[in-house]
Amino acid sequence: MSFIPKCRMMGQYLQGKDSGMEIGKRNYRIAVVVMMMEHEFAATRVMMASLLLSARPDEDVWISLLLNGACNKDIESYFTHIDNLTYYCSSENLGVAGGRNYLLTRREVIEADIIMILDNDLLLPEDYVGRMARFLIDHPDAGLIGPVMAWARNYRDLIPVQDRVPRRNHGSSPSASYTSDELRRRWIETGGEDDLYYLGTHSWFLSNCLASPISIQNLFLWLKKKKIIKTAPSLLLNTDANVVSSIKGGAEEIETKTVTGGGQVFRSSLLFSVGLLEPAFSPYGHEDHEFSIRVVKAGYKNYINCSMFILHGIDERQTARHHEWRKYHYSRIRTITTRRHVRPALIRYLVIGEILLHTLVTSFFVNLVRGELTFPSVRQGVRGWMTGLTVKLMDIDASVETVRRARDTG
Repeated sequence: MSFIPKCRMMGQYLQGKDSGMEIGKRNYRIAVVVMMMEHEFAATRVMMASLLLSARPDEDVWISLLLNGACNKDIESYFTHIDNLTYYCSSENLGVAGGRNYLLTRREVIEADIIMILDNDLLLPEDYVGRMARFLIDHPDAGLIGPVMAWARNYRDLIPVQDRVPRRNHGSSPSASYTSDELRRRWIETGGEDDLYYLGTHSWFLSNCLASPISIQNLFLWLKKKKIIKTAPSLLLNTDANVVSSIKGGAEEIETKTVTGGGQVFRSSLLFSVGLLEPAFSPYGHEDHEFSIRVVKAGYKNYINCSMFILHGIDERQTARHHEWRKYHYSRIRTITTRRHVRPALIRYLVIGEILLHTLVTSFFVNLVRGELTFPSVRQGVRGWMTGLTVKLMDIDASVETVRRARDTG
C-alpha cells in the first residue's frame, strides 16, 4: 500500500469526545465513510452537499473522505475546509475494499458508535443521517441496514444545480432538494421495480444468466421448497418476488440477506465480529455482498429501511459494461465467493465447475449469435474463473485483529 497522508486531523473530534447525537437516553457518534476517484470529483461535490444538509447541526457526524488513486491539491483544498471532515489520499488505487478498509480503521471511524458507508454518486434526502441511525438503534439484532435506492436517471429534476459544498454549521443553508417521504410517494405513484437500484432480495449468486432449471442453485431452491432440506449453502438469498409490492403496500422494513455497499449502516462493534471487506474482489464488485453473508453467518439480521429512499447514480457512471468484461467480472466474483462460503467441499467443487461450464457454454452461444469467431468473452470468462480460483483470500481472524489493533492504538 502506498503512503496515505492525513491531510487534516479533526481537533474538534478530540475535544468533543463525550458529545454525540442523542437517541433515546444515549448519545451516539456517527462516522461517515466516503471514497472517490479523481474523475468523480463533480459527483462527489453534489453528494457531499446533500450529506451536509441531511445531518443536523446537533448530530455528531464525522466524515472521512479518501481520494483513491491520486493526490490532487485542488481537490484537497476544496474539501478540507468542511467542518468535521478528515481528508486522505492515496496515489495507488486501493480498490473499493482496500480503500474502505483503510477508512474503517481510522481512529475517528473505529471509535464512533455508528458507521455509515456512502457511495459518492448518491443524493441524500433531508434527515438521512438521523433517521438511519435511529432505525439501526431500534433494531438491536441488526447487522447491516440500508435504504431503498432509486435510480437518479428517472428523477433528474430532483438533482440540485448548485456546484458547491456548503460549510456545515456556518450560517443558514438551503433545504435539501427532496425528502425521503416525497420520493417514496412519487415512486409509489409512478415507479416500479426498474426504478430501484438494488434491494439485496434476489438470488445473486449465479446471476440471471444462470437461471436455468438445471443449475445447482435452482436444485437447492427446489429441494428447500419441497422441504426435503431445511438449509442450503450460501448460494441463495431472499427470493421474495413480492418485495416491490410490499414496499408499495406500506412496509416500513424488510429483512434481507445483503445490503448494497453504497449505503451500508452498522455499529462499529460489528467489525470486531466479522472483520473487514474482502480485498480479493479488487478493484470492485461483490465485496459488499460477501461482507453481508458473513454478517448473517455471525447471527445478525440485515434490513432495508423502506421509509428511507435515496437517489443513486447522479453522474450516470453505472453504464452497461461490454460483454467480455462482464464475463470476466461475474466469473471471478462467483468463484471467490464460492471458495469462501460454499460448504461442504463436494458442493463447492461442483459449483466451481458449474461456473466454468456456464462461462464456456453461454460465451459460445452469445458469440455464435453475434458472428464473432475470436470468442473474446470465452477467454475473459476463463481468465476471471482462474483469477477467482487462485487469488489469495483474506484471513478473517487477522482482519478482526487489525480492527482491534486500530482501536487500541488509535
